[in-house]
Amino acid sequence: MNQKDISHQRELLEASRRRLQVLERQRAQLGPTHTPPNVLTEIEDTEAEIKTLENAITNASGQTVAVIEPARPPYTQNPPIIRSEGMPKWILPVIILESLVILGLVAYIWWRPGGTPFTPSSYPQATIRSPSNGTEVGETFNAAGTVQNVPEERELWLYHYDMAAHHYYFDQLLASNGAWHFDNIVIGETGVPEGRNKYRLGLISVNKDDGDLLRQQHDTVQYLPNSALTLTEIFIIRK
Repeated sequence: MNQKDISHQRELLEASRRRLQVLERQRAQLGPTHTPPNVLTEIEDTEAEIKTLENAITNASGQTVAVIEPARPPYTQNPPIIRSEGMPKWILPVIILESLVILGLVAYIWWRPGGTPFTPSSYPQATIRSPSNGTEVGETFNAAGTVQNVPEERELWLYHYDMAAHHYYFDQLLASNGAWHFDNIVIGETGVPEGRNKYRLGLISVNKDDGDLLRQQHDTVQYLPNSALTLTEIFIIRK
C-alpha cells in the first residue's frame, strides 16, 4: 500500500468515525427501547469497519492509529452524585425547580397536544419489499416498499452503499399512499471480484438543509448527513 492509498484509508477512517457519531446520536435520541434494529446493526458494522481500517493503516504505515472510543450515549451515563454537606441553601430549591422543568418537558414530549401519547407505531417507519434481503441484482434494478409517519418537514431518500469503495449514492423518493418505488437504479460493475460486489440498500429521512446538500452531491458522498435517520436497510449483491 503506497502513501496515496494510506491517505485514502485515513479519509475513509475519518468518514466512518463521523458516521458512528451520527448513529450514536440517533441511538441516544431514540433511547435503547425504541432504537430500530437496523441502526444497532449499522453501529456494529461501522465499529467493525473502523477497527479494520485502523489495523490496515497500522500495518501499512508502521504507525499505530489513535483509537477514539465513541462517546457513551447520555442514557448510559451515570448521574452525578449531589452531596448536601456544605451545600449553599439556595442550591436545593434550584435543583428542585430544574427537576420540575425536566419532568414537564418529558411529559410534553411523551404526550402530544390533545392527550395522545407517542407509541412505537407513531415513529417513522419504512420497508423495502423489493428486492429482498440478500438478493442478487443486475446492473439496473427496481426497488419498492412502504413508508409511514415521516413528518412533512423531512425528505425521504433512497441510498445504496458500495461496501468496497465506502461510497454512498442517493436518490430522492416521493411516497404516495404509504408506498414508494424507484426504477432503473444503476449499481456497480460487471465481473467484480467476490467480496467487492456487496451493497447496502436503505431509506433515510433528512431535514431540508441536508436534502439540498444531497441534491448537489448525491453521487459524491462518503457518509450519511448529520440529520439522517435510517428507516430500513437490506443487503444486496451485484451479479
